[in-house]
Amino acid sequence: MRSPCRRLLPLLTLVAAGGGCAVGGGPPELRLEPLAPEVGFVGSELTIRLDARDPEDDALRWRFETDVPEMCRSGRCRAGVQPLEGGGAVFRWVPDAADVGTWHFRFHVTDGTTVAHRTTTVEVRSSIGYEGLPRFVQPLGTGTTLDLSRASCVELDVVVDDPDSPGVTIAEEGPRIEGATLTSHDEFTGTWRWCPTEAQLREGGHRRLVLSASDGSNPKTLKSYLIVLRRPPKPGCAAEPPVIDHAPADWGSAGDVRVTAHIRDDGGLKHEPLLYYAATRPGDSPDLGRMTQVTMIRTSGDNRSGVYEGRIPNPAGTLSAGAPSPLYYVIAASDGGDGSDGCEQVAQAPARGAFEIEVRVGSGDAARGAGACEPCSSDRACGGAEDACVRMGTRGDSFCLLGCASDADCSDGYACSPDAVESVDGARRRLCTPRAGTCDPAEAAGCADDAAEDNDTREDVAGREPLAAGAHADLVSCHVAGRDDEDWYPIRLTAEAQVRVSIAGGDATDLDLALYDAEGSLFEAAESLRSTEDLTACLAAGDYFLRVYSFGEGRNEYGLTWNRRAATCERSAVCEPDAGEPDDGADRARRVAPTSGYLSEGNTICSGNDDWYAVSLEAGQTLVVDLAFIQTSADEDLDLHFLDSSGTDLTPCTEADPSTCSAFQGQSADSNEHYEHRVTAAGTYYVVVHGFAGAESSYDIRVRVL
Repeated sequence: MRSPCRRLLPLLTLVAAGGGCAVGGGPPELRLEPLAPEVGFVGSELTIRLDARDPEDDALRWRFETDVPEMCRSGRCRAGVQPLEGGGAVFRWVPDAADVGTWHFRFHVTDGTTVAHRTTTVEVRSSIGYEGLPRFVQPLGTGTTLDLSRASCVELDVVVDDPDSPGVTIAEEGPRIEGATLTSHDEFTGTWRWCPTEAQLREGGHRRLVLSASDGSNPKTLKSYLIVLRRPPKPGCAAEPPVIDHAPADWGSAGDVRVTAHIRDDGGLKHEPLLYYAATRPGDSPDLGRMTQVTMIRTSGDNRSGVYEGRIPNPAGTLSAGAPSPLYYVIAASDGGDGSDGCEQVAQAPARGAFEIEVRVGSGDAARGAGACEPCSSDRACGGAEDACVRMGTRGDSFCLLGCASDADCSDGYACSPDAVESVDGARRRLCTPRAGTCDPAEAAGCADDAAEDNDTREDVAGREPLAAGAHADLVSCHVAGRDDEDWYPIRLTAEAQVRVSIAGGDATDLDLALYDAEGSLFEAAESLRSTEDLTACLAAGDYFLRVYSFGEGRNEYGLTWNRRAATCERSAVCEPDAGEPDDGADRARRVAPTSGYLSEGNTICSGNDDWYAVSLEAGQTLVVDLAFIQTSADEDLDLHFLDSSGTDLTPCTEADPSTCSAFQGQSADSNEHYEHRVTAAGTYYVVVHGFAGAESSYDIRVRVL
């Protein structure tokens, strides 16, 4: 280990510091808050938050000094201080294998007159085979699916293993999923639960959950987990589902089972396909939420026609050579709602049941598994007898490394470890370790973010000055290494205005754009398959938020422009109830006398607020209802429901199970609805106008009796 006692050298100055210098943390008018010692891992980004207090709110300039050798090479530095909006800064550094050891860092901040400074230490450890980190045992896989036709909430058991610690702190990292709860049961277990609201269902079907486990002495272990909300489309959706071509085949290697499929969709897939697997037969109608979910990765082609691969831990890894192990799996792909009606179509293969294959571990060459730096789940999944599966980084990922006796046994980019490294199965041997300190290039590279950070959530920016109208360049989306980075921006309107917002990014990821009101409710979204998005809305005076988010991992630079012009909006940003309110239940229903014909015009359905009409009918009478409205998108989809005097819905149609919806019941997927019903018993019946999936629209209604 290099000596940490070398003279501190100034290696990076973002802006030259000027003025006098204060000693001992600075004078009262400028203060840099104390810093705690830090621990970092090779190949994983280390961030240190720097909080400065300056009552005069002057512009601050930053620099740092360190005794880390060769922090800067050929004029380029491997670390930097990034100023943040609203004051403060963040130091970012991805240590490499040569940085293992303990180092000193001194951070300086100046307001142009005085300078404040703080010093801290950073211990850099190699994460290759390091067993001191907490490890997530549950949840399994890379995500789960909530089938809303089967359940309304998702609940995950969270289990962490850390034998050398008395306990860990389990937390949900930002951006948090609003409304979710994380309950701790003991030092190593908890339960995460989320019941999505109707408003959240309207925002799309994918949420990224990031759990962390901290033992207080090591960097947090992170678990990135994809929550998929699946709701069948209403009958009448015109879009065609994706086409999945897959031929199941038995697996005879010791490596992870690789499942490939060719998937086509005319409009293109918005999200990666998902692979669900189980060790027991899931039945003819599999509950995907009970199977382990893995995200498939595209290996060739594009999102309109591509080959995707998913990897399943080899279930035969503990069996003797030649012993069979059954494996069942399902492939699902969604078009993300690419039709003009906004209906999301999901293809599932096979259409019923699950694919079934046998997994065996062969002998000789057939027993050899994955090569160097390929993902693995056990030692047996890797190459030969001297190779091993080793944990790396702070996400709990594990990769195959090849055995060695010296550097001569290793290929370029690898070095033979001086000491034995512990594998996931507890074996200890010398291995060819990557000189970068990680097998994940994205993790090693890190991501240089923009100066607007931290703005990952609405809460991060709620107290900031609103974003000025006009063009804003040099913005960055950093969705890398399991980090689901979002960018939020507050805007303010002092008068009613027509607002236009656009973003233009590269093709590294798919950037999308959304507009929210002051309470965080989605107003409008632009989610094409490109990173160029544009939305226009007429808004009342008030505070709003812009959200830029990404599908796919990568660093994507983009520009954002927003402008406003005075306008009189026909439709307010907030849905205005009609004069018939409150009429959202049987006890508040509007009374209708249909014998002479009933007509009501200019009514409004707001999200989550139905309109009820009470009708007294005699046996043998036929009720006829016509609903007139214009539907240009799924956000304006109104339906009719007919209930008897006991409150039983005679025309069931729910968001959780839209398979029961029918155009013959007044529940089509386009404009206008018509319904007729002949009653067999006298009584009070109810006609209900409902906005499907939170839809809002104005409408006219006519009720008559035949």
